[in-house]
Amino acid sequence: VINITMLKRVTSPDYKDFLYDIEIRMSYGISEASGIGLVNTTVGGDISDAPGALFTCHLDFIPWPTYASYRFEWANVSIGYKDKEFKVRANEEKLGLFYYNELTSTWEKADVSGVIINESKVFGNFSSLRSGYYAIGILDNSLPELRHRDVENYRYKMIDSNNYKFRVEYRDVDNDIPVSIKLVIDNRTEYNLVDEGFATSVLRWAFFSVTDVVLSPGDHSYYFEVDDGNFIVISDHFHYTASNTPPVANIIGPTSVVYTGDIILFDGSGSFDPDGNDISFSWDFNSNDGIQKDKVDQKVDHIYYDEGNYIITLTVSDGVDKTSKTLSITVIDGRDNPESIPISTGLWILILSVIGILILAILIFIVVSKRGHEEQSDIQSSFEGKWSCPECETRIPNGVEECPRCDYLYDPMDFDEMDDFEEADEIDEM
Repeated sequence: VINITMLKRVTSPDYKDFLYDIEIRMSYGISEASGIGLVNTTVGGDISDAPGALFTCHLDFIPWPTYASYRFEWANVSIGYKDKEFKVRANEEKLGLFYYNELTSTWEKADVSGVIINESKVFGNFSSLRSGYYAIGILDNSLPELRHRDVENYRYKMIDSNNYKFRVEYRDVDNDIPVSIKLVIDNRTEYNLVDEGFATSVLRWAFFSVTDVVLSPGDHSYYFEVDDGNFIVISDHFHYTASNTPPVANIIGPTSVVYTGDIILFDGSGSFDPDGNDISFSWDFNSNDGIQKDKVDQKVDHIYYDEGNYIITLTVSDGVDKTSKTLSITVIDGRDNPESIPISTGLWILILSVIGILILAILIFIVVSKRGHEEQSDIQSSFEGKWSCPECETRIPNGVEECPRCDYLYDPMDFDEMDDFEEADEIDEM
């Protein structure tokens, strides 16, 4: 006797769960002419999520009527992930659809699986729709691990810098070298960490660190984030209070006695903050009346109108701590300052009169000297050449008034001056 069961092929209607965005298309044969298969969806259950699972559900195929026999040709399952909250972020392009094999206690990836990115769906093709657990995620790769300890060796201030160093340990059982490891400060500032040992294997813990972290004084929160190409894992959150180094105040001012009424300069530009923070200035020019904020610039000036001993106070602040520096000066009456003695109007008139007389005397001396020089020149020119003694006719050079032979003294009345000199010149020429 041969029993033959005829199966009716069913390829529709498609099953869709709008609540969890699950779609199932199946092709199977069923023994009842009006029979059909139903799918029951359950989220949650006794099985714990695999580390790389983003969403897990239980699918049951139920024939109707329940006594009908059936046989699958194929089944296509797709699960959307757009509106789902995941415990861990994953590389979208590497997502797949997995089925949990209870016999082997392992997750098995669909024979054909992929991602429809523009629809935010993960699909998988199976030879049959077996009742059991299905999951989307990356279940054929393990999550990377981060380890950070709230101790000084993992976080400290650099010795030769105002920056801080942060360290974290990384391990991946799949030996995936991290694409990036980041430090996130106060949920807004990011720093990239680098491998301290140039590790080629991360099966064991390896240190990664960053040394240029800038922290303002006060409380901060931070965490680490690693991307191994498959998953993005975030560490626990930590807190740290950064200490503050007080600013340094410096004053440059007068080092000797000053006078009332003088403009006195004070310079505080040599002040600085070791942490590199901006600083503000506050000047007080008389501590006797309490420390006031008289001026607030780096360089200031001040005038004292009363004699006395004064203490100048410069206070610089970095917003957290303040530091003050003082300078003592003595102020005396400005009338005792030789440089500031006033000159009366009468004295000015006397000074100007003397200067005028001196100038006039110089001009007169120049004129008289010029005239005397001209007269001397005329006398010298009148004695040029030679003259003849009227007594002994001896030739005598001009300028000699006594004849050396007969002791005759020159008398102009004895000569026709021009004729005698011309005659003497003609005799010399002969």
